[in-house]
Parts: sequence; structure tokens; C-alpha cells
Amino acid sequence: MKTKIRYICPKLDLHHKRIITALEIEYEVNVTCTEDEKSEIRVFENKIVYSPLSAELDEFSFNSNAIFTGISMAFDLNHELSDINLRERILSNVNIADSIIVDCEFSRALLIDIGFTRRIEVIPFGCNQEIWKTKYDRNYSTPNFISTRSWTDIHNNQLLVEAISKSPLLQQYQFSLLDPGNETLLSLEEKFGVDSLRNVIFHEFMDETTLKSYSDNFAFFVSTSISDGSSVSLLEALSAGLICVAPDFPSNCEWIEDRVNGFLFENNCVGSLIYVLESLLTLGSKQLEEISNRGSDSVQSRANWDDNSQKVISAIRGG
Repeated sequence: MKTKIRYICPKLDLHHKRIITALEIEYEVNVTCTEDEKSEIRVFENKIVYSPLSAELDEFSFNSNAIFTGISMAFDLNHELSDINLRERILSNVNIADSIIVDCEFSRALLIDIGFTRRIEVIPFGCNQEIWKTKYDRNYSTPNFISTRSWTDIHNNQLLVEAISKSPLLQQYQFSLLDPGNETLLSLEEKFGVDSLRNVIFHEFMDETTLKSYSDNFAFFVSTSISDGSSVSLLEALSAGLICVAPDFPSNCEWIEDRVNGFLFENNCVGSLIYVLESLLTLGSKQLEEISNRGSDSVQSRANWDDNSQKVISAIRGG
């Protein structure tokens, strides 16, 4: 009979579903979404997993001998910890944790900085290598760009749109971004001009297999997120052999060595982003292919979710 554990999260997004599916190999997982539960909940399981570290645990009544494992989603430590309304909750949740799983060394350092002294496991969530590791021979003579980040303030997609609008050279090339919705699109057109976005297409949200096939049509991947952990989108793109451009945020620097296996630009700086993107267009196909190969090689062993999901299970088992 499988051991019962309680998994607590705000809502079941893709990240939580993936973790829960992995845990169900070994555990009977009872899930509680705090956005759906508004009354006090008595929790009888002795193993508790909660994510993110800002999860609302106030309404729960736990057994006195319960063992707690927190799973950081990076934004909790990068941003929410600075929010006066969330900081106390995060510190309280960290205080009850017997162990915490983070996906990058930068998050480990942040935990240590706030005084957490118990076990920290660094486990990048990674991606499904069976889907993403298959490389496609790209035609660098007709460069094009894709970004798969959702339209949130943290992901900062507007910076890429601004860069395109300010660079006549970039306007000559195709960019594909996730569809922001009609209201945001109208706002972008009003702010940056319809003409400057004439080569920008907006793709719908896709399942993993469809997205891999679609991204095979592109040479470059661009992320403009102002902060990240070990971004799954970035790891997918690196695995697939796309040449990746990302901000020089510390967690990105754990994966990208500038101009070796990808490219970095100054975080949230449109001028730096334009310079890097325009510089890519001057490189020859052989040099770009070498960077692509180094990018995919750099994540094959470290960013495999099949392997890393077992590390998550092991960390919770020992928590």
C-alpha cells in the first residue's frame, strides 16, 4: 500500500501537475488547491509537500509529527519575498520545512540568506528529453526567432516587442510570440505601432509535442524574463538545439555561458537586447551550429525530467 501524502498548491498548473504525476509513482497523493478551499482543513497525512513557498498554509491543521517539504517555484524567493504582504508567510512556511527543493543554486543562496539551515536539494525540473533532445537541421541563412513565455509582468515579453519596434534590422525577420490576447495586442500596437510588428506572429498555447514540432521551424529562442529559476522553457529550447538568448539573471548564468552555448544580455535593458539580437545576425552558419550543439550538450544530463523527477521523489522520501 502506498504512503499517503498531502500536496498543497494554489491551483493545478502544468508545473504542479508534472510534480504530482511523478509523486504518484510512489505515493497516494491527496491534492488540495488553496484557491478552491476557503475553510479550515484538517490534514491527517504525515508527509506534507507544499509549493510554492508562499502557499497559504494558515487554514490547515496538521499533525504534530508531520514532515514538511517545500518546493520553491523561484518567483517566491525572487519576488514575493520582497512583498511586505507575503514575506511573513514565506518566512513562516520556510520555518516549518524539514527540507526544501529548489531548482537552481541562486535559490539555494537566497534560502541560506534568510537563515534556513536544514536540508536544501537543488533539482532542476528540466524537460522531457525524449521529446526535446531530437535536433532539427536549421537553416541559419533565414534567421527567425521564437519566444514561448507567457505574458506576465515577470516574463517581460513587452521588452522583446520594444526591441523589435526600435530596430529596423530586426523588423526584417520573423518573430513568433505566445498570443497575448486581444486587449494586450491592441495595447502593443498602439504603443509600438502596427508597422513595426508586421513580421511578428502570435502562436497559441500548445502541448509539449506540438510545441517541439513548431519550434523546429525557428533558429533562435528569446527569453526576456526579469527573473527565473532554471526555466523549463529555456531548458527545452537548449535541448532542442535552438540558440538561446536570455537575460544575465544569476539562474540563467548557471546554464548559459555567454557566446559559448548561448547569449546573455543585460537584464531588462532594451539596448543590450537589440545589440545581442543584431549581433547574432552577423554570425556564420558554422559558428551558430557549434553554439547550438554546445547548448544541447550542456543540458542533456542535467535537465532530464525523467531522471530529476526521481530525485524529487527521493528528496521527499528523505524529508
